[in-house]
Formats: sequence, C-alpha cells, structure tokens
Amino acid sequence: MSSPPPVQVEVEVGDDSMEEDCPDMLPVIDSLIHFIYHLLQPARQRRKDYLVVGLQEAFDRQLIHS
Repeated sequence: MSSPPPVQVEVEVGDDSMEEDCPDMLPVIDSLIHFIYHLLQPARQRRKDYLVVGLQEAFDRQLIHS
C-alpha cells in the first residue's frame, strides 16, 4: 500500500486580503479565537495534571524499586 502524494500548500506572507475584503469580520474572528482559547483552558489544565500525576507515579515506582 503506497502513501498518498504529498500536498503542497502555498502561503503568501503578509496577505491582507481578509482585512481588505471583510474588515468588519475581524472583531468577530478575534472574539471567536478568544472564546475557543478560553474554552480549551480546562482541557489544557487536565492534560497538565495528568503529566504531573504521571511524573509523581513514575517517581514513586522508582522509590519502591530502589
């Protein structure tokens, strides 16, 4: 089974077409990004908690086996 061919994406740096086409949409997009960022904060905190717990458990296992 062969892998699909790579996809090439061209991005123009400094493309302000969004600002030119829909300047009134920028506050809405910024608000949406802000909302999503805060919506994901609990998940980021849980992931950090899992990392801390995992490190603590690994440390405890090392103490038990020492």
